[in-house]
Amino acid sequence: THLERRDSMIVLLCFSLVPQPAGLRRWSAAARRLAQLTRLRPPEDECVIDPPCAPSGDIIFLRHGESEWNAANRFTGWVDVPLTQRGEAEALDAAAQLAAAGVCVDVCYTSTLKRTIKTAWLVLEALDSFNTPVERRWRLNERMYGALTGLNKDETRRFLGESGFEELRRVPPPLERGSCYDPARSSAVTASLAVAQAPSGQNRAGGAASREGGEAAAAAEVPRAESFEDTTARVLPCWRDEILPAAQAGKTVLVVSSKNALRSLIAGISGLPLEDAVHLDVPNGAPLIFRPEDRSLTLLGSGEPLASEVVPAPLAVDEGGGGGGTASRRRG
Repeated sequence: THLERRDSMIVLLCFSLVPQPAGLRRWSAAARRLAQLTRLRPPEDECVIDPPCAPSGDIIFLRHGESEWNAANRFTGWVDVPLTQRGEAEALDAAAQLAAAGVCVDVCYTSTLKRTIKTAWLVLEALDSFNTPVERRWRLNERMYGALTGLNKDETRRFLGESGFEELRRVPPPLERGSCYDPARSSAVTASLAVAQAPSGQNRAGGAASREGGEAAAAAEVPRAESFEDTTARVLPCWRDEILPAAQAGKTVLVVSSKNALRSLIAGISGLPLEDAVHLDVPNGAPLIFRPEDRSLTLLGSGEPLASEVVPAPLAVDEGGGGGGTASRRRG
């Protein structure tokens, strides 16, 4: 073994140094004692080398763990609320499911909202995937609920009545600029939009004035309300330009986002009708495995597609056919 070879080299080195000055004789005595110590084998689990992962092309959709406003049953949208303790536990449970399935993650995409970022951190830490790059994209943010933002869903339903509630939920009134929940007031949001919209290198070369001007322009582009169709149009460029190409290159991609952003993405890449997409169940912390080669969408661990008709159509944004996946990427 490598330890035995190392021991032999140390012992040979010790004998090769005779005769030696007093200082080297003391060093060689210490080296002989070290050779005796290193013959004691370390615990087996310290010598384990992770087996390589086969190429995949699988895409894992994961809704963030429960947030504080999920627990309070409030319309959240772009409001940057943290996870609850239950939400953190759901993220760790998702990681345990991925680990049990032997899934390796090559790259992770999240929204710019802390509930998705924290979920990704917890998952990757539990998977010991500290070197996996995490890319934050504003296009993966939750649907913007406009004037509904912050309201309790049950109270709003009772106040508006069922038909009024459904009407405004589908197409919410816009949020007033400068209101409490206006994400354009957030420098983190406007900075991320400015970086995304600027030509390559402009933000580094243009200095502070250029960045501030970019952020001001980006603030005007922050949506004030979004329908389901609006959200689909927003998330698809991230799929087309980044997520799908990574999967086509054989990488296993983890996408951590919010319920309606994921519903919109799944609808956009599959042709799933709107009336079905809005009812697609996307539980907190439950990994969904999407395989581009057969367009299947499966709840991890269930072994069954969510529905046989969930992904019936060719990938609308992939003019080359939407393939790229091979065998599922697993350890071993």
